[in-house]
Amino acid sequence: QEALQHIRHTLGGELSSDLSPVTILNEAGEWLVTAHQWRWLERPSVTLNTRATLSISGATWNSATLTLTKTSGFANYTFVDGDRLKITGGTSVNQGWYNIASKTDSSNIVLESTIGSGSTSDIAFTVYPSSLILPADFKELVDIQPTQGLVNAVNTTTTAYINQLRTNEVAIGNMVYWVAVTWGANATTAGGRPTPRLEVYPTPTTNATDEFTLFYRAGWPSVSADDVFIEIPDYLNMIYVQIVRAIARG
Repeated sequence: QEALQHIRHTLGGELSSDLSPVTILNEAGEWLVTAHQWRWLERPSVTLNTRATLSISGATWNSATLTLTKTSGFANYTFVDGDRLKITGGTSVNQGWYNIASKTDSSNIVLESTIGSGSTSDIAFTVYPSSLILPADFKELVDIQPTQGLVNAVNTTTTAYINQLRTNEVAIGNMVYWVAVTWGANATTAGGRPTPRLEVYPTPTTNATDEFTLFYRAGWPSVSADDVFIEIPDYLNMIYVQIVRAIARG
């Protein structure tokens, strides 16, 4: 409410009906968090889980809905935008790589494109969940290390190098992982903030809990209404107010 009063003051007591005042507060916040690598955005450590490679045979394909069906076959699979699978068998289907569009339930997943016409019930494929799910407020990677087990190191790199490793199927064992941050489409809403994901090579083969420990820098904690606090340190209050007033006038 205090921040909204600054908007009214700098505009001479008027609030435009064409743009939500709360939107101005969030735009000012987004500008603030990208202006500097603030220490106050560095979050406590979190642990990340790996998702297992999933091999399925005897699945049914419905070309009308682009749906692969296997009863309870996807119960232990968590979908992340960008996941792919490789069709390795089936009558009158085109084998190869396909993008997964969504997971309907524990028995059905939807693909982005068709693997062939008609409906068949002998499809064999492998799902390669080659990324880790990052925190919802993730903005930037600070550090990642193996939590336990036989992994000795986690190296951050570029998506180009990850692509090179995957394309050439480089055998590096499970002692070292290479990771890079990418952003997928928002899987829960039409548009909106992209979904952060951590590409991993080699692709994990098991569902492992707390495999990696991550430190990260968060994005702007969005303001939703005038009855919540703006989550910034006290020493940034005046800087934030100046940004709010400037954006309001703009």
